[in-house]
Amino acid sequence: IILRGSDPVSMASALNWYLRYTVHRETDFRIQTIQLPESLPPVARKIRHVSPARYRWFFNFCTSGYDTTWYDWPKTERLLDWLAMNGVNLALAPAGQEAVWRDLFCEVGFSDEEARAFLGGPSFLPWTLMLNIDHFGGPMPAGWIDRSVQLQKRTVKRMNELGITPVFPSFNGHVPAGFSERHPGAKLNPIHWYGPSKETLMLDPESPMFEQMGSFFVRRLNELFGTNHFYACDTFIEMLPPSGEPDYLRSVAANIHRGLVAADPDAVWVLQSWMFMNPARAKFWQKPQREAFLGAVPPGKLLVLDMSRGQKARELDWFEGHAWLWSTVHDFGNKTGFFGRPFSLMKTFDDVRKNTDTSGWSGMGLVPEGLSSTPMVYAALMEMTWRDQVPDNGMWLADYVQSRYGQSLPAAREAWNLIADCLFDRGLPICPVVQSPDVIWRDLSAGKEPAGRLAALQRDNLEKACEKLFSCRNQLSDNPGYRYDVVSIVRDLLSDCSFEMMTQMQAAFFARDRARFRAEYSKFRELMQDMDRLAGTQEEFLLGRWIADARACAGNAADADLYEWNARNILTLWGDQNRNIRDYARRHWAGLISGFYLPRWDLFCGYLNDRMDDGSEFNRGAAKKHLTGFEDEWCREKSVYKTAATGDPVAIAGELFKKYRSRK
Repeated sequence: IILRGSDPVSMASALNWYLRYTVHRETDFRIQTIQLPESLPPVARKIRHVSPARYRWFFNFCTSGYDTTWYDWPKTERLLDWLAMNGVNLALAPAGQEAVWRDLFCEVGFSDEEARAFLGGPSFLPWTLMLNIDHFGGPMPAGWIDRSVQLQKRTVKRMNELGITPVFPSFNGHVPAGFSERHPGAKLNPIHWYGPSKETLMLDPESPMFEQMGSFFVRRLNELFGTNHFYACDTFIEMLPPSGEPDYLRSVAANIHRGLVAADPDAVWVLQSWMFMNPARAKFWQKPQREAFLGAVPPGKLLVLDMSRGQKARELDWFEGHAWLWSTVHDFGNKTGFFGRPFSLMKTFDDVRKNTDTSGWSGMGLVPEGLSSTPMVYAALMEMTWRDQVPDNGMWLADYVQSRYGQSLPAAREAWNLIADCLFDRGLPICPVVQSPDVIWRDLSAGKEPAGRLAALQRDNLEKACEKLFSCRNQLSDNPGYRYDVVSIVRDLLSDCSFEMMTQMQAAFFARDRARFRAEYSKFRELMQDMDRLAGTQEEFLLGRWIADARACAGNAADADLYEWNARNILTLWGDQNRNIRDYARRHWAGLISGFYLPRWDLFCGYLNDRMDDGSEFNRGAAKKHLTGFEDEWCREKSVYKTAATGDPVAIAGELFKKYRSRK
């Protein structure tokens, strides 16, 4: 078997193509799927692909908070190899930046302890790097910084071997409180986000120190990790700038750029377009504002990740002539669930790159906040960077199923056609089990249709798909991909069942029928227990594994406790009792369901029982206050959860499918 390519990523991609379409074996970094035949099949004819995408980007700042936070080197290496095999040649590499920030602030008058306090905890570092928060979840242990630097050195070495260009974060003006005391006369501008920090401080770009700190940052980066000349920098992600004056915005961009090129003349700034998205931010960034900001960077020195899949590029005059990547954020918070619209996205990508009016398009960016739930979506989208045209949906899906399961089974293929229609043609689904009870109760009471809930026909098709998948159990029960898939699909079926249970609970509550309410909640509670047991059959869905990985990063008990608090808080309260983003990173994980979501529902239903007793109405504010104390306390617990999967995933998934299916 001969693989040729213009660079290591091309050759790795050729290997992946051979495995998928000739050997019929699918690579998935989440689970061990490759089981090669004794004799490798020959290639019937020469296959040649040329990527039309100059850049093929992967990662989001948030990924290292919601997913890869606790990765060790073996897991990191496996992920990097998978990225190369899927064509990625440009990727965010944020590890080790803690050391650079610490050194920067020590350089400008802060102590080591003060600098580490500013950085906060490992789970929340991405938002410190983006100017959203600081200090939260910390202080950052010195041991974490040392570990992160060593991991980054190995990561960068491996990325360079594979031909993946590492992109380092850079200085965006974020400084600690107390900066003006050390530097009288330095102007600081407050920045406001909705997370746990009430405000953060940004050094005014007109301060001479802005460029100086930016260039120090890059020089220190390069001393530690070398350079490939790409630097990610975001200043106003989900925040409005402190001034809409074009001169101010021009100065921000110009001085970020000057700081980069002062230390690295070949520097290219990578910018996320998220700052322009959402109605309030879009209203702020009118033509004078964006011309000032984007126009302050010379041509060829800025690369924009258009996370609106080309929409913002067109609306904003092709980012004033800068190169940009068609980009999409598939997963928010690394939530669990099979969802997404891969086939429509493949077409959208193809339409944008081939449109004769398109200007500045330079490739694809996948910018997920988490990686752990939907392997099919990534397989479909990443392959498009090597295709000239969109493949037939049915044919592509047939090839995917054959490679994922290692054999061609008509029933499995038919099942996935149904799955694609009902689960992979929807956005991120809401699930009452893992949603904040006060939020889902309020929304359903108001008649708000929950996102991702299956229509009757979709539900029927999902059950038919389950029947067909379970008919393959004799041939596939030992296949890791099959086991992962049946657990995930039955989990999504149970999630959909929970809506009807919630409807019945609400009917009983509003009728003030206590006996019926208890009976309906008992059914819902049993479903949560069943879902926890199902998730416990897969190591990827274990809270105990997440916590154990966090604690393993520590060199002493105090640091281990801090990391566990970070690991728990990011999944649940995401903040403190007063300022938080509750359940943004919700997940159907064993231990998290039984240890957090279920007792929280018990507490909430106790609150509802009190309302029935005294005749008062549900009040969301009061209910939330009733729950956040529990949430905060849970983050401080040290309960031990299982770290190894238990039970037969196919047998338990089949048992629960029979129990909860509507078509008996």
